[in-house]
Amino acid sequence: MVLTPLMWKSLDNFATSYSYLYPCPLEWDKKSGKLVCNKISRKLVPWTISVFVGMSSIFIFYLVLLSSQLFGLARIELSDLLLTAVFLCLATFSILLEIVLLHFADCFSHSFNCGITYLRRLAFGRIFLESPPHSVDPLGVTLNLIVAMFSIYPYFMYPFVIYLGIDPFTLTLHYLLPYDLTLLTGIFTLLRLSVISSLIQGNRLFSCVAVTTTLSAHVGLILILIPHLRYQTCQIILEIAVDFVSSGILIVMFLGFSFSVALNFMTMKTYGIIPMPFYAFFPSGSILTAVLISFMLPMLVDVFENCGEMYARWKCLVAGNVDKKYLRRKLKATRVVRLYGGMFGYNIYICKRSTKLAYYGWILSYTITALLSVDRKSILRRLE
Repeated sequence: MVLTPLMWKSLDNFATSYSYLYPCPLEWDKKSGKLVCNKISRKLVPWTISVFVGMSSIFIFYLVLLSSQLFGLARIELSDLLLTAVFLCLATFSILLEIVLLHFADCFSHSFNCGITYLRRLAFGRIFLESPPHSVDPLGVTLNLIVAMFSIYPYFMYPFVIYLGIDPFTLTLHYLLPYDLTLLTGIFTLLRLSVISSLIQGNRLFSCVAVTTTLSAHVGLILILIPHLRYQTCQIILEIAVDFVSSGILIVMFLGFSFSVALNFMTMKTYGIIPMPFYAFFPSGSILTAVLISFMLPMLVDVFENCGEMYARWKCLVAGNVDKKYLRRKLKATRVVRLYGGMFGYNIYICKRSTKLAYYGWILSYTITALLSVDRKSILRRLE
């Protein structure tokens, strides 16, 4: 397992794609080749406004729309209701991930940079190896495609959002507020312009999380598999970012589970119901989510599984050694490196082989349940 130039280039492409934007808590510095943590200061004011004003207002308006439908205060068309639920989930997870990055970006960037620095020392200044000739690097290609898609997607999506009137402000004005208030209509029209900043920030967030977490897991696996690396050094590097990693794993895995089920359902059931520019998002998003899960989850699981195999080999080596008592005590004091999913310091589960199987099973089970719970013909009859 190696870091290829194509994987490394995804970070540079990410930094280039969003170089025109305001700073955010976690950024990639191309010159130094390090993750940079921007602590709370004046330069984060634009980011704060974008997240805690822009995204929060979108979240609140979509929540009001959904609540109005649930409590019978408004009758929203099915296509608008489905898009409202999808965008509400996206806004919710975006705000949660931004808060996690704000609190734990420092420890995550420090851990990532320590791993890269240690790899440089072991590889005589180089941190990646060339891919074999005439071979394809699927992970590197996928990461670069993710960066490219997320960087251009807001500029294609925003015109359709405004034209079709499915932003939260237009929907609120259409279903909940009277049209004869000229001042209110003007205010909501201006608020529609703020949607583009939230779209760009949300896409930058998902691109950053996908690339940095994948590469950090890759670096962690390389550190574990290097034969002459001190095991304690690897433990320290991984423990530095334990708060960010455990929270990020829990949120991202739940996000992947929710997106997989929701996007699979929307792909199968809403063809011909959702307008085409937005329907195309569901099958492409479903495929992209499945590809990301297939790449990222095995790497998280391999950390524990590979360390467990190494620990078992050490036990066999102790049996044939002269100083058995000392080595057994030292081995008992050595903890198998593992990654957790948790929140606020509470670890809920370990990323191991059984977790991966259960995760795939849940996605399949809930997707089938969702598809069987709604009849497409009944949806079409309601629209007629």
